[in-house]
Amino acid sequence: MEGGNNRIFNDKGNKTKILSNIIYTGYLKDEELASLYNHCKAFIFPSLYEGFGIPPLEALQMGCRKLILSDIEVLKEVYGDIGIFINTRKPQNLDKYDQVTISDEECERIINKYTWDKVAKKIIENIK
Repeated sequence: MEGGNNRIFNDKGNKTKILSNIIYTGYLKDEELASLYNHCKAFIFPSLYEGFGIPPLEALQMGCRKLILSDIEVLKEVYGDIGIFINTRKPQNLDKYDQVTISDEECERIINKYTWDKVAKKIIENIK
């Protein structure tokens, strides 16, 4: 893989089981992705290799009100009190999280905390 980490992103020998109750979409246009975020029952983000975790933030911005995330430090730091954190290396029954919903106020708090403007200002501060 050019420019990537083969140990992390290598598909060779991938023995992932194809499940009949999952829709494998492949590439999605922005409008399609926004619609899925807006209408999803929950956004599940099982990533084990993240620098920040923008997709859950996108999901919140588009109307998702339930985040089920990998129990890794960066995601706990960003989404701490509103995310549901699971060990993605062990099978989970996610039904128990059905009643957990993020309020609009909590969602806005996280979205407003990480605007591009605030990030840019913080980078400029650090450079100075």
